[in-house]
Amino acid sequence: MSTRRAHQKTKHGCAACKKRRVKCDEQRPTCKNCDRRGIGCSFQNDDPKGSTLPDANALFKVHVFRQQSSPSISYELPPESLLNAHAVDKMMQNYPNAMQSQFRSLLRHFTHSTRLSLALDKRSINVWPLAVTQLISEYPFVLRAVFALTSLHVSRSLLNDSDRNYHLNIAAGQLNIGISQYWNSLQEMSQQNADALFAFSTMLTTYVLTVAGDECGAALDRVQSNHVTVAQRQLASNEATEQVLRILKSLRGTMIVVVPCYNYISAGVFKPVTSKEWWPETRVPATEEAAEEDRMLKSLQNMWVGRGRKYEYYFDSLESTLKLLRECFVLVSQLSTDHETLQTGGITDWSAIFFFICKVSMGFLRLLDERVPEAWVILAHYAILSSRSKKSKAEWWLNNMDVNIIMTAALVLGEDNWDLIRWPASIVEVNLDSLRCGSVVDARAVSQSKTAIEIVAKP
Repeated sequence: MSTRRAHQKTKHGCAACKKRRVKCDEQRPTCKNCDRRGIGCSFQNDDPKGSTLPDANALFKVHVFRQQSSPSISYELPPESLLNAHAVDKMMQNYPNAMQSQFRSLLRHFTHSTRLSLALDKRSINVWPLAVTQLISEYPFVLRAVFALTSLHVSRSLLNDSDRNYHLNIAAGQLNIGISQYWNSLQEMSQQNADALFAFSTMLTTYVLTVAGDECGAALDRVQSNHVTVAQRQLASNEATEQVLRILKSLRGTMIVVVPCYNYISAGVFKPVTSKEWWPETRVPATEEAAEEDRMLKSLQNMWVGRGRKYEYYFDSLESTLKLLRECFVLVSQLSTDHETLQTGGITDWSAIFFFICKVSMGFLRLLDERVPEAWVILAHYAILSSRSKKSKAEWWLNNMDVNIIMTAALVLGEDNWDLIRWPASIVEVNLDSLRCGSVVDARAVSQSKTAIEIVAKP
């Protein structure tokens, strides 16, 4: 049985790392582990009282005042607002007076912070407050989605369990109310409600990715624990698999609105968000590095082509999905701001990483659900693209999707097939050895190998 990797003990690590029993790099105000997981990071001062340092990189500053009913939170925000007072008053008409102060704070937080993670360029970012103002009078479920997503966003930076759970409850409650209203409108899609449906589906997907990412990460933590039985480990592995599929199906589900209503949406208030006319029309690798990646991806077809394997109908789904993945890799290379290296360069439009998931077939998702190994190898390589969005403000809701996919794929494939995903694992910096039975090494530790490993999928 393998044992925990030895490391030098640290006395001043953050609270989250101590709780997870992993080494903390003690980088302030936010250590690397907490930054990657999108959770609050707090350190103890040297004084015996152990007061915590404020997080200078927090998305907002929060002051909690204890009340018998619920915590009241006040945000330090810029004086200007994209939502005028009259519009806010109209929004609050259908909400209890006791909750209006809380919801006004959430609305300000959405205006100044949460919306920044829903788009990249200034025009797309500014669309959201404008759209909310225009849509909520006729489609109140849009405002419910705003409150749900923003409350979830707020909870990510709260260290106190009571305050965090309070905001999570608000998020779940608002979303549940909104979903029933959204579902009714979804039955009669039209030019009139297309923008509202798109707004809600976008925020719903963002919400699901965050929650499912948390649940997947928790399941993977249980897999790595040395205090679980074989049966418990298998249950945790199955849970991680289900959560990854939940993420993919949620992203794919946005097409229910986008496909039939695209002409309406692209001509409406969300035109800056949906218009991709500036994307390159031809798919040609932008650099030699991108061309090499394309060659490595192409070699994945050797898993089912040749080698004396009898033809199976699902090979066609694998082939078309691999082709789609290669196109997505090339697109991201064309949209990268730093062509010297794809590993450190930013992406001018991080939404391009969803090009693959939104177009992947339901047949391929069924292969993943059936634990077909080749399908999980392809998905593991998609995680490389997800990792290249790390610099975006969307990182909080992407929520370690790259790490979760790699680790889950490794569990589905089994140790004998890990060579097939060594390359994506090295790029995403996942230590596959931590997933061996009995091992408690942190899988999110930095990989020692920074170089791409040639795919072992050749005849």
